[in-house]
Amino acid sequence: RVCRRLWHCENNPAMISAVQQFKQASPFIERALVEEGTGLYTCKDVLDDLLMDRALCWSNTRAAIITRMRQFPHGKSLLLWLGGGEIDAIVTLAVEQVLPYAKHEGAVVIEINGRPGWARALKRRGIDARTTSHVILINVGEH
Repeated sequence: RVCRRLWHCENNPAMISAVQQFKQASPFIERALVEEGTGLYTCKDVLDDLLMDRALCWSNTRAAIITRMRQFPHGKSLLLWLGGGEIDAIVTLAVEQVLPYAKHEGAVVIEINGRPGWARALKRRGIDARTTSHVILINVGEH
């Protein structure tokens, strides 16, 4: 599997930490990439983004989330880009770790590209989750 082919980075403790966390998270991220369905990213691409500080990984033994901070003209948004694992564990990560981080970093909103079940799961945790749009993918060519 692509996620298992990690390169050697013994001279950089931050990279070692990121790679170790990603090794734990990779089974969840692999499944999330399959469900995402575009084929535009591999696990190695996600790891590259993590190592280049373009994304963050949040994980435990039951779930993983990959986020990206996005800057817009009138504020920041934290995109919950990929999430895999048990839905309750994903929501727990989002509520207990990602939400406080987003607030600390000055994000105005957290965006989640996902099925409507996400909004219901978040509402059960007391989060005001509004469904305002759907992501519609139209295949226009091969990659």
